[in-house]
Amino acid sequence: MYRIAIWSLLGSVALFGSAACKAKTPAAVPSNDPAIVATVNGTQITREQLQDAAEGQLSQVESQIYQIKKNALDDLVEEQLIAAGAKKAGLSVEAFLKKEVDDKATKPTEQEMKQFYEQRKAQIGDRSFDEVKGQIEQVLSQSRAQTARQALLASLKSGAEIAVNLEPPRRTIEAGDNPTKDRLPVPLLRQVAPNAQSDLRHLRREGPLHDKGLSLELP
Repeated sequence: MYRIAIWSLLGSVALFGSAACKAKTPAAVPSNDPAIVATVNGTQITREQLQDAAEGQLSQVESQIYQIKKNALDDLVEEQLIAAGAKKAGLSVEAFLKKEVDDKATKPTEQEMKQFYEQRKAQIGDRSFDEVKGQIEQVLSQSRAQTARQALLASLKSGAEIAVNLEPPRRTIEAGDNPTKDRLPVPLLRQVAPNAQSDLRHLRREGPLHDKGLSLELP
């Protein structure tokens, strides 16, 4: 009986001590200051610190979003130019593109396809010319159609008034030791070829250029 009373007393003390400890360490109250995003053991983390820590990733995301919008806007501009050109020619868009693009893209000759094959033997491997002839013809035909399309767009743009108001994202960069922060644009795309991105998008629309594990690319 005496032992039971002792254990009961010890249990009560333990529970009381635990409750007392919890009462001494109340949960942190969120700050009402909008500049504070978190508090750790009384140390505040500011919104500016968070922005600095996430700057690199945010810049990449913003650049990707901008590029997606730019690509979509380029497509919309091209559609408007082609529609206007078709209307001026008194043709449907389909007939206009056939006349100005498809009919001007000459079919590759047997000699041209063989030359393409010989130049890429290392890439093609042990497959014969006859095995890949159809794919080579497809690649060369699409390339010529794209060249004709770009020539058409260049002609349509030269006679059109185009104003683009989509601006690239900008980020704050410290200018040396000067505390003044300059607003500088984030570099988004190396302009290796002015129409490279547009060319790739339109080629993708034409369908895959890959078959049976073979990938053929133009220089």
